[in-house]
Amino acid sequence: MSYNRYFWSLMILCFFSTLIRAQDAHFTQYYQVPGQFNPALTGTFGGLYRVGINYRDQWSSAVNTNFKSFTASGDVKFEIGQGRNGKDIAALGIMFLSDKTDIFDFNTTGIALTGAFHKSLDKNTKQYLGGGVQIGIYQKNVNYEDLTFQDQFNAIDAFEGFTTENLPVNNYGSFDLSLGVQYTISPAKRTNFNIGLSLYHLFPNNESFWAQNEIKTNNLDTDFVQYRRYNAHISYSFPTSETLVINPRLLFMSQGPHNQILLSNLFKIKGLQDDTKQFFIGPAVRTVSDVSGFHIESLILQGGIEYNGLIFGLSYDHNLDDLFSDRKGLGAFELSINILGKYENENTFCPTF
Repeated sequence: MSYNRYFWSLMILCFFSTLIRAQDAHFTQYYQVPGQFNPALTGTFGGLYRVGINYRDQWSSAVNTNFKSFTASGDVKFEIGQGRNGKDIAALGIMFLSDKTDIFDFNTTGIALTGAFHKSLDKNTKQYLGGGVQIGIYQKNVNYEDLTFQDQFNAIDAFEGFTTENLPVNNYGSFDLSLGVQYTISPAKRTNFNIGLSLYHLFPNNESFWAQNEIKTNNLDTDFVQYRRYNAHISYSFPTSETLVINPRLLFMSQGPHNQILLSNLFKIKGLQDDTKQFFIGPAVRTVSDVSGFHIESLILQGGIEYNGLIFGLSYDHNLDDLFSDRKGLGAFELSINILGKYENENTFCPTF
């Protein structure tokens, strides 16, 4: 391998290694994707079952290499027994994930199965202590067709022909295990307090493409083990009048050198005559700690409507990073749609939006 070909291979390796070692896909409307931030929240909704989708499009109008994340999920819960403290709850869930970067079609796709159990501690205050476990299978792949190398240059004006580069396999699969716990209490109608912790990637995988290759090289570092991700969340919902509920929330995420805090507040407004129609709106701020230090990364506006078990949410992240002097188009648009089966508006022990 010539020096120039080795150089470009090394640059490609470093680029993909940086992507792999970065943060997992994340969502501003994270409570709509419980399987992505705490398995113990499976089954924590007002209804018999829940199905939904989330779509996030980041930097789409600013650069050609935008990031797109999509989930489709569903969970169902079952009441178990009838003890002194009320009925316990068991829940099962499934989630499909697609996280795509347009650079060389770098994709992460996967499916995860989740089980959770919520122990009733007090039937009067609807107090539960729950735990969940998630098992996932994921695949990462990249498209080599859009890559060019020096030996393809025709010495005039184009890169064409075939390359003699020795590239690793361009896809591989991995197994993942995640755990979570949560505590919730609803001492009064439309009042709820929830707190939880979770750990993702309990057994981290080596995610280097070169590590999956049968042909080993002594010139490249193939040790790129994914970082564990730690999440902590807390929320409180309380009514201030017959029509208004206030819901402050905080999410902390830590993955390797990346730390993120998302602080938000939702105002939930409902009609006097119809409890099935509700409107949500509220601001949020995301702060991050990275190589640039601790700073505010984005300001967020989110809103949505809820009608008889159908929850439709929109949010927009306005980026404040100094990545470019012109920040036009550096935001992130996010859409969520959830449906609750056999909807029970007041009988939920976790915020759903």
